[in-house]
Amino acid sequence: GLGEMVAQQIHSFDELQLDEFGILSPSPDEAFVGSIDVCICPGVAFTEVGERLGAGGGFYDRYLATQPPRLVIGLAFECQLVPELPLELHDRRMDYIITENRVMHVSHST
Repeated sequence: GLGEMVAQQIHSFDELQLDEFGILSPSPDEAFVGSIDVCICPGVAFTEVGERLGAGGGFYDRYLATQPPRLVIGLAFECQLVPELPLELHDRRMDYIITENRVMHVSHST
């Protein structure tokens, strides 16, 4: 089965530990229960209209579909912005994309 991403609350960055992929992560604990205001999403590529291409596991896509936060912010380098991406109907667009050069507020009216 596919693993599921869960939100976990931390009070300090000191609580983070390197996981098996070398990524600073909270130690496995109980999932945070409650609504999430903001989700920061990494990605492989983004478009300027807020579409996101993940690494292929679907972890963020499934999480955003089942636990929708108020705002979703994509973090990227300018070189990760592309003209278009394949998009599935259930994919949540980013509300903002932040790069090393700018902060883009994405309009979903297009």
